[in-house]
This record gives sequence, structure tokens and C-alpha cells, in this order.
Amino acid sequence: MRFIKFTIAFLILASSLIFLVPFDVYYVDLIQSFTFHALLIYLVVTLFFTLLRWKYVAFCGVGVSLMLAVHLLPHFSNGINNEYEVHGKTIKVAHFNVLGSNRHFEEIISNAINLDVDVLSFQEVEKAWAYQLMDGLEDKYPYFAITDHKVHGVAIFSKHPLKDLQTYHWTGEPTLTGDIMYEGKTVHFVATHTLSPRNAERFENRNKHLDMIANYVNQLDGPVLAIGDFNAVPWSKSIVNIKENTDLIDSRKGVIGTYPANYSIGLPIDYIFHSNELNCLNFEALDAKGSDHKGVLGEYSFTTPELLVDIN
Repeated sequence: MRFIKFTIAFLILASSLIFLVPFDVYYVDLIQSFTFHALLIYLVVTLFFTLLRWKYVAFCGVGVSLMLAVHLLPHFSNGINNEYEVHGKTIKVAHFNVLGSNRHFEEIISNAINLDVDVLSFQEVEKAWAYQLMDGLEDKYPYFAITDHKVHGVAIFSKHPLKDLQTYHWTGEPTLTGDIMYEGKTVHFVATHTLSPRNAERFENRNKHLDMIANYVNQLDGPVLAIGDFNAVPWSKSIVNIKENTDLIDSRKGVIGTYPANYSIGLPIDYIFHSNELNCLNFEALDAKGSDHKGVLGEYSFTTPELLVDIN
């Protein structure tokens, strides 16, 4: 029995390494996407062996659970409970990956309008969605841009004028960039959808795409919002690299999963990043009827008036 206990304890400790050691390798990255779910499993295992009074095994479970919690905490504590001084009006942004094959046009558009945000971002916008979005939103969101793509089209709708709009095709995927003329000031934006890492080649393309986002953002001065389905969890090396190589901050406050939409504990892969000229006051998940992703909504204030970029 002692040998069995020792073996189980060893397996608990050894198996945790795949979640704790950062590797930029496809299969390891895929497994590490489920680190939070692994934490929940280790907690259940720990409880089980605690009830059995297998003290050494339970102790290993507690240790592994603590290590995983410490590993994940920085990625879910982006400004939680921070109080910010608000300068001027706040800017609200909502993002939806609508799923190109989804035909619940009216429900998603109606929900988006009811949010009454300043900027709406949509992804996986194929032709039918492009027409429906223009028809349903242009009265309240007269400023918009839509990229042309068979599957992963990107659309931005704004209550405020848009300027310097550009479309890039990083690793073959469309990226929409430009400036939002908000209350006499400029807020830069990048909206894009990376490839899902379903194989090693797509994994490499996703990582290159995320590197290109970082390179582009580093050329900008002033407030920036980077919006999209990035197909990577906050603790993945590719997302950590973005945060380390730019001043971008994940708006996520706590564990807010977005994919799959019908899971209460999904993977957090849809983002609104913001630069340090902005503070995130609130971030939450949204229902998106018929989509496999939940939407997200963020509200932002400016850190100080002096940091804003004037239009002129």
C-alpha cells in the first residue's frame, strides 16, 4: 500500500510539470490551455485522498494545487478591486465572434444595440453577416468598416468618427486598424481574428500573427485597444509575450471564459487589451445567440488628461 501511495503522489507531482513549465511547443501549449481545468481536477483529487486519509498523497495534491493557483493568479488579477480616478467620459467597447454560419442575426444585433456602447467589434463576419450588420446598426453606429474575407471577416461599428482605417492580412487573416475620434481625442484600435491552433502549422501562424499585433502596437503613441479572438489563453507563452513586449494589459478581471459558449468554465480566448493610458473599470462576458463564443464588454477611463492624443 505504501508503494501505491508513493506512486500516486509521484504521478500527481510529475503530471503538474506539464502545466507549470513554459514550452512553445504545439502539443504542450494545447495541454496547457486547460491549466485552470487541471487545477479544479487536482483540487477534487486532493479532496478525495483527504477523505481516504492518505495524508502524503493529499499533501502532494495541496502543493500542486497551490503551485497552479500561484501560476495562474497573475493572469486573472488585472486590476481587480482597483479604484481609478475617471477623467472625462468613459468609453465602452463590446466584441462578438458571431460564428459565420450562425443565422441569429436579429438577436445578436438587438443585444448589441441594447448594450449602448461606443464601439462594437464583430468577427467571423462573412457576406450575410456584413449585410445584416450594416442594415441593423448603421442608424445608431454610422461610422463603420468591414474587411472582406470568406470566413474571418472583421467589422467595427462606432458612434464616433473613424479615421486612418487600414486592412492588413497577417498570416492570411484580416486585421482592421484605425483611430476612434472620441470626445475630441484619438484612441487607436486593432481588431483581428487569429487562426485556431488545430495543428502545428496553424499554431505557428497564430503565434506569428500575435507577434505582428505586438509589433504594430509598438509603433503607436497614445491610447490603444486590441480586440479579438486570439485563440490563446492568457497564460500561454504567445499571450505572455504580447504583454511583455508591449504595454498592453488584459482587461480580464477574474476567470471569464468565452469558448465554448455553452460551458460555464470555458477557455478565455476572446480579448480586449488596452494600453496603460487607459484603465479598465469593468469587463464581463456577454451572451451571443447561436455563436460558439461568448462576447465580451469592457469599459475604460483615461489615466490622465495629459496622456491623450489630440486629433489635430
